[in-house]
Amino acid sequence: MNRHHDAPEGNGRMCLYRRVTDIPSPPCLHPWSDVWINAAGWVSCCPQNRMWWGNLRETPLERLWNSDRAGRVRRNIASGCYQEAGCDRECPYLRNSFQGPAHAPPVLELINPEFFDPMDGSDYSKNIKEVETAYRERQEHLTCQPLFVDLQTTVRCNSDCFMCQQPHRDEMHLPIALMESLAPYRATAGFFRWQGGESFIRKDFTAFLERFDDPDHPHCRRSVISNGSFLGAELLKRLILVDRPPFFLISMDAVSEECYRNIRRTTNHAKVMTALETLSQLQITLGRTDLVTWNYVVMKSNFSEMALAMDLAERWGINLNFAPLQGKYPEENLFLFPELMDREELLLRLADMEDRAKELRVRITGFSGMRQRVSNRDTFRSDQPETIIPTP
Repeated sequence: MNRHHDAPEGNGRMCLYRRVTDIPSPPCLHPWSDVWINAAGWVSCCPQNRMWWGNLRETPLERLWNSDRAGRVRRNIASGCYQEAGCDRECPYLRNSFQGPAHAPPVLELINPEFFDPMDGSDYSKNIKEVETAYRERQEHLTCQPLFVDLQTTVRCNSDCFMCQQPHRDEMHLPIALMESLAPYRATAGFFRWQGGESFIRKDFTAFLERFDDPDHPHCRRSVISNGSFLGAELLKRLILVDRPPFFLISMDAVSEECYRNIRRTTNHAKVMTALETLSQLQITLGRTDLVTWNYVVMKSNFSEMALAMDLAERWGINLNFAPLQGKYPEENLFLFPELMDREELLLRLADMEDRAKELRVRITGFSGMRQRVSNRDTFRSDQPETIIPTP
């Protein structure tokens, strides 16, 4: 069992997020622990924050990490000024409200996982303690290093999900050399994660992913978000049947082929189902439970298939996360538009599914965030324009 991924169930003293956010109205941890680098090279603290610190193609990460803009984001978030910080209020932390949460959301529903402190004197363990100090003191200029390095390898994708809004035919991507230049951060990071677009659409990504692992940095785990359509059985065996396999978050927002096709606007349903089943079998082979999570974006058109998804996850023995749809989609976003489903009915149906999920052996997450999104729904002015932070 990989203790990094399972840390939320383990010793709370060793779990950074749980330890530092156990206070009233805790600020989001991301500005002190995370970096997000999009396919154009622009850097911020989170995929859902648009206060860009600068561009990695022009400025080294160590300078961007302590830039004036980065300090301003930390100052604003420490003060609870999330809108001024460039945050999206539909993110898993804010959950429809710029006021911020009264209590920290469950770590398993957030953008990044828990950071498990091995307390072994390693550079990684020391960095966790420095991040904790920086967060508790609300520092703006940091001596700690990022714990979570999140990269968008490409905007290209073979799906055309209606809610994505990315230019999936664009050739924009992060060069391999630029991604490899971040390798020194493996010594102090808990996770490197890659997402797209679809990373495996790149012919050079698999080899890069394999060689990026380094046994000298056992605490740094690799993680990939994928739509699963390129993950054939032989490729998955090649990636998984090794000493330190990466973690996969597989995005599939339906069970039936018809619903999948309507959302993803592609015909890869069978390939993704096979990939998830193969990953479940490889987990069993290795005696693991933490190699794959199925991510299911919840909306009106697939709400009726959530129970089927839980049954399928239970049969496969894989964890399942329900992520509420984000964006102003008046025909789909149950978490913004009350006319799509009555508040009490929606909460009751979610509660029934959550009760059933507790009886399953696999972990089903996302209910806390969906409930809070519904609770904040009435205060979210769907006609109010968002604050847009332009690219510098």
